Amino acid sequence: FFEVPFDSNMNRTKNRPLVRGQISPLLAVSFATCCAVPGVALLTWGVNPLTGALGVFNIFLYTCCYTPLKRISIANTWVGAVVGAIPPVMGWTAATGSLDAVLQTMYLTE
Repeated sequence: FFEVPFDSNMNRTKNRPLVRGQISPLLAVSFATCCAVPGVALLTWGVNPLTGALGVFNIFLYTCCYTPLKRISIANTWVGAVVGAIPPVMGWTAATGSLDAVLQTMYLTE
């Protein structure tokens, strides 16, 4: 949604449905919301609240930090690395219910 003006200028992205007007911005945002809300709800109530919270945080980080930073700073690479690292951490929290061992491992390797 945020990238349409920029995607329309790049060969790699200019044929995406939103850019070509095949779907409306409202439909795109509605679809994203209709996927995110039940997905986070399933993680929260079906797995555990920590995993659901990490899911919400990752959606926020990707949409509100990583995407806008691409045009402003190379720091987006670091934010993107965190976005990519969160899903395995979510797997850990889904299996264990905590971040304890992940945090201990981080401190032990420093």
